[in-house]
Amino acid sequence: MHIIGLPCVLYIVLAGTHERNPPHIMEHCRLCLESSRSIITLSSRILDQRTPYTWMMLHALLAHILIISLADMTPALQPLVPDTAELLSLVAEAVKPWATPDSAAEMIANSNILGLMNSSGFLPGLIVCWIADIFAHHYGKRLAVWIGSVFAIVGALIIGLA
Repeated sequence: MHIIGLPCVLYIVLAGTHERNPPHIMEHCRLCLESSRSIITLSSRILDQRTPYTWMMLHALLAHILIISLADMTPALQPLVPDTAELLSLVAEAVKPWATPDSAAEMIANSNILGLMNSSGFLPGLIVCWIADIFAHHYGKRLAVWIGSVFAIVGALIIGLA
């Protein structure tokens, strides 16, 4: 549900609090954030020992921390993530064994969220949000969310096939 609901979370983050949020969008946000919470909990258990999935789990944790953090910074989504601090500390503890110097895992383990948001991995997300906002104002939010969903699904398929 995470990939399907992610465009809804991004829509609410971009829309801010000045609009009334449709109930079906908020439901998809709730499901997406629940999914992210579950993935964080499961991934932290998988990272207890070295497995073939260690690198993938570290990247998944990074992505889901960003989603949870964005939701926590958005007033309309804050009630859906009351346990952000606990999730961040859970992830920080889970990645400590894999935190090599100057790695994303070290940044997460040290809870350096500002460094994480300034990293090159987050820069494309900021640029895409800016472009999506311009696209939404020019062509409409419905089309922007639809196209964003298509790109998210295509990206997930490419990553899955890689």
